[in-house]
Amino acid sequence: MRIGDADWRTTQVAGFPVDTTTNTATYDSTGVRIGGFLGHNWPIAPNWLAGIEVDLAWGDEKKSGAGIPGTHGPIIVSPTPAALANDRASVRTTWDGGLRGRIGMLVNPATLVYVNGGIAFQTVEVSASCTGIAGWCVAARSQSNSTQRSGWTAGVGAEGGLNKNWRWRAEFRHADFGTKSSTFFGGDSGCGDSRRQDPDEYHSAQRSL
Repeated sequence: MRIGDADWRTTQVAGFPVDTTTNTATYDSTGVRIGGFLGHNWPIAPNWLAGIEVDLAWGDEKKSGAGIPGTHGPIIVSPTPAALANDRASVRTTWDGGLRGRIGMLVNPATLVYVNGGIAFQTVEVSASCTGIAGWCVAARSQSNSTQRSGWTAGVGAEGGLNKNWRWRAEFRHADFGTKSSTFFGGDSGCGDSRRQDPDEYHSAQRSL
């Protein structure tokens, strides 16, 4: 399972003030994460080991909402009900992966507990659309910006053997991809805005050969 935590904060609306009553908005999502990993471990003491692993996974979480944050509300003199009914904003996450080191301790011959940390990658797509009804948006517009984000990740987990061919793994991992700015509908009749991407969190339970 993957849980995403994203905030959208608009910093500029062409020709209008940013409406602080609807800015910032949260776009959290939850979905299934399917992938795999490869790695290698080295014994460093009788009950301790160090390792490195790389993983790649796919998920498709999307959260959308009515209205574009900061572009509607009582501060902006525009038809707020129309803007809420017709304008939309969304955040979607798909591919993710990472490269991590880890260190673990054997609590018994078949069970390992460990901590890990390293770099993480995440594909994030942010979208906005307006119909031209609201005062700041004079023409129908739709735009999506997709970026490959990088950041740090850290987690804890446990794994063990079920039999000679199967192992189980349970892991909690947190990843932070910082802040990313995106401009939508740039130009004389557009909205320049900045989206803040707050930490994404991953929860994964894996069983593999």
